[in-house]
Amino acid sequence: MLIFSFVGYLDSKISLAGRAKIDVTLEPSLESLDEVVVVGYGTQKKKDVTSAIAVVDAKQISRAPVANVTNALMGVTPGVEVTNNTGKPGEAGTIRIRGVASTNSTDPLYVVDGIPMDGTKVNSADIESIQILKDAASCAIYGARGANGVIIITTKSGQSGAPKISYSGYYGVEKAWKLYDMMNIDQWAQTVYEGNTANGKTVPKLATDILNHNNLGTPYQYYDGTVTNWQKQIFHQGAIKENNIDFSGGTNSGNYYISVNQFKQDGIIIDTPYERYSVRLNSNWTKNKFKFGENMSYRYAKNEAEDNYDGRSVIQEAVKMTPNVAVYNPASIPGGFSGYDNSLVDHDASNPVGTLLRRTNMSYGKTFTMNVYGEYQIMKDLTWRSTVGVIDTENQGADLTLKTNMPPKSYANTTLSESSSYSYNWILEHMLTYHKIFGKHDLSIMADMSNESYKYHNISASGNNTPDGG
Repeated sequence: MLIFSFVGYLDSKISLAGRAKIDVTLEPSLESLDEVVVVGYGTQKKKDVTSAIAVVDAKQISRAPVANVTNALMGVTPGVEVTNNTGKPGEAGTIRIRGVASTNSTDPLYVVDGIPMDGTKVNSADIESIQILKDAASCAIYGARGANGVIIITTKSGQSGAPKISYSGYYGVEKAWKLYDMMNIDQWAQTVYEGNTANGKTVPKLATDILNHNNLGTPYQYYDGTVTNWQKQIFHQGAIKENNIDFSGGTNSGNYYISVNQFKQDGIIIDTPYERYSVRLNSNWTKNKFKFGENMSYRYAKNEAEDNYDGRSVIQEAVKMTPNVAVYNPASIPGGFSGYDNSLVDHDASNPVGTLLRRTNMSYGKTFTMNVYGEYQIMKDLTWRSTVGVIDTENQGADLTLKTNMPPKSYANTTLSESSSYSYNWILEHMLTYHKIFGKHDLSIMADMSNESYKYHNISASGNNTPDGG
């Protein structure tokens, strides 16, 4: 059986059945050509589009077990590169459309339900369709903001009929698929000895101690037999789950869509959880020549960042740490985490477990978006539409470090820093559209006026020698 396919045509399956010659004729996919796609401030049939526009299957996006819609776009459409930067729970991926197009910001413009905003904060289960405008022709109407491409997201609406309740969800686990193969303490001692000797440097005391014991049988002077696999101490099997419930319906005069979402991701590194909750209300109504409706959503998210000391990640610290140091030491007050004498090993890596558990760096984010529109049909082919959009965002951060005795990188004092930022963005648009079909011709003329206002406020404070947390 041979399958012949081509973009814009129906697949053709032909059996060989001993045939030496095969003639194939593909039929056009009229359904695909009549598909309506969103282009800037309007819509067009796919067959009429001459610019580079990709249509993404929203069902494929909603099935992806990821915290962010950007990561769900990975590998979905050609010309769109998605990079998952660090793998931190809840982190948005970096999107490049047709490569890097600017020396400044290279992020694409997101337009959600007609309003430019941060599209990475839209729940994947609420998305009806995604169009990606790739070239200058399709992005031109957005001006300089569309220089890196435009991602247009349309959220779901209800359908006419009886009220319907739907549930979707999943539960899974994540873990590091592979750990580095590290040297044991004897291999470390031999490697350090050979490296320092070859470079004319002094061999660390711990390496000499271990080699003297292995080669000469002398008792250990500095090594107490502790063996710690630091990678297994910081990595764990973390749960990931999502629950979506939506309620929708409609009549001849309008429709509605209400959804509630919960997402939790523990992460593969201990003490780095992420949580997100969101609610959405969309409705559209028609009364004679009037149309009106709204798209509203509220999103709350919180996460604890992966902590670090002096710029090193905990993974770097875990790889750099020698296995002769225990994780915990009840006698090490305050904190109860082991430290060590770095003169014995000639490195200054910190106890990564202590770094993660004695420092709490929390981030909290709240986002409210509202898009209200009204539309009036002035005459048969002439329509006036006004839209008001509001984006209200509040972010807070709290970084608490507890006093910890954990040499060579102890936390000398208990410190606390907090920050809070607030942004308010409103958008007002008026659009006049003339749409006329005569014969084989389809004419659309649009005039638009848009006003935007943006306000931002930020405040931060920090303190040292705060009361000891123990």
